[in-house]
Amino acid sequence: MFDGLVNEILDDGCYWNHSDMPNTGPGEGEYAVSSAALRDIAAGEELLDDYGTYEYPAWLMEIFDRWQIPQDYFEIKTHTE
Repeated sequence: MFDGLVNEILDDGCYWNHSDMPNTGPGEGEYAVSSAALRDIAAGEELLDDYGTYEYPAWLMEIFDRWQIPQDYFEIKTHTE
């Protein structure tokens, strides 16, 4: 649960964790919504990504437009102290 909503990851994204010092990041071109290694990753090393670096996919933006949902309705929340 996240803010009272179910957030289920149905692909390999379930193996990643958020970090401000990631070792993976957004892909490029047709792979822009996928993760790519930012450096060599050792066997057994945790996969880390900064979730705030991704943009919404085009299909989601079309839904936002169709239902007049403000593009900033959803935001990635990070923990700050």
